[in-house]
Amino acid sequence: MKRLLLVGSLFAVLACAGCADRRAREASNLNLVKAKVALKEFNAAPTPEAKNKIAKEYFDGGIRLLQVVDDYLWGREPVEEKINVKPD
Repeated sequence: MKRLLLVGSLFAVLACAGCADRRAREASNLNLVKAKVALKEFNAAPTPEAKNKIAKEYFDGGIRLLQVVDDYLWGREPVEEKINVKPD
């Protein structure tokens, strides 16, 4: 009986180890797609200035996405960040 409980408990722990919040998986997937697109755009950029602009846009948004994933994994509700958009 003790062995059955031990095996059952071990199975439950191993099964839950791979579980992640759906929101964390979605945010992580979005971050991966964003990184792949940024890499393609970065490699296709014709000038160093264009490459710098693409890299800056990626890192500015990438930090926010990683913060969201971290918040979800730690059980915190992500804080909505205000973005100031200035017209050109």
